[in-house]
Amino acid sequence: MGRFWTLMLGALIGMAAAGYAQPRDTLQDELGRPIALRGIALDNWLTGGVAHEDSDTRAIAAMGGNCVKIEIPFTLLSRADPIVRDQRLAQIERMAGYAGGAGLGVVLSCTEPAGIALFATDRDVRMAFVSTWIELIDRLASGPAAPTLRAIVPLEDPSAALSDPQQYSDLCSYLAQEMQAARPGLAMFLVPLESPGPDGTPILTQPTVGGVCRIPAEAAALERLAIVRAAREWSREAGRAVLIDQVAPPAPRPREEWPDVLLPCLSAITHSDPPIHLIYDRMRSAEADQPGIALRYPSGGSMHMEPLLEGLLTQAFRGSLAPLPEPAEEGSTEPEEPQAAEPTDEEPPPPPGEEG
Repeated sequence: MGRFWTLMLGALIGMAAAGYAQPRDTLQDELGRPIALRGIALDNWLTGGVAHEDSDTRAIAAMGGNCVKIEIPFTLLSRADPIVRDQRLAQIERMAGYAGGAGLGVVLSCTEPAGIALFATDRDVRMAFVSTWIELIDRLASGPAAPTLRAIVPLEDPSAALSDPQQYSDLCSYLAQEMQAARPGLAMFLVPLESPGPDGTPILTQPTVGGVCRIPAEAAALERLAIVRAAREWSREAGRAVLIDQVAPPAPRPREEWPDVLLPCLSAITHSDPPIHLIYDRMRSAEADQPGIALRYPSGGSMHMEPLLEGLLTQAFRGSLAPLPEPAEEGSTEPEEPQAAEPTDEEPPPPPGEEG
């Protein structure tokens, strides 16, 4: 009997350890509190462009950010040449390691599907796309020093590869199923087909699937607020998280107009309930003389940011932006309701002709 209970106790301990080892919801902290992702995307770094450095992730952390989005062109990851493939995977692991060393979580994003010309018609290409995602997730999630993988964005521009909503939904459902088996609790954000907001995103059964909301560069301040409010309402109704990853106005906009355009939008995101996730990934350039405000990646150097943009994002990341009043609906001409007069204890004046 003693041996039986010893074996049972060992089995229970093993089950408990296995259960404890299962990853938590990646959009919550260790105490189960919701995390609002705040970060900056690192792009154009696997294609011979910008060589990001450890200092980039430390700079994002110093601003108050808690994540970095690593953009990955899958055309490089799916080459048949195993040497090239391993080199790219090693580069991604190293960049994710920089993020983990700075205390940042990692969001992975695919900027271009493998075999984009065949993506919609060739099932094998889509299956290879899913298997590549799972392999990458496994590699980043393994090992004692693995960075915190917060979420993935399977396709940055699904409309470039797919046009059938059902096909897109089926692909995302299959990827979500495989992903949850490999990495339970990992969040996934879906970019909708031909839509700036998350309302065009397939609603999947997995609770960690959310929608991406994008703000058109030409949108004015009130339009941006309306988009953020619509994303917040979608989040409440659908019970899904929302990620906003494009907030910058176009480059030619004069520098002095940026606060008026960005501040209300960033404030609305910061004070949204339920929380909206924000990753800044517009307006990057290696040119020192580009107009407007940009993230700059000089040749041979780390990320540089103009002080005005750095100040705005630091306030947004740290939650120090003041809440703004909800704007009146544009074009509303309804008059204000008259206020009732406050009652007084004074005697009303007598009618005309009845004085004294």
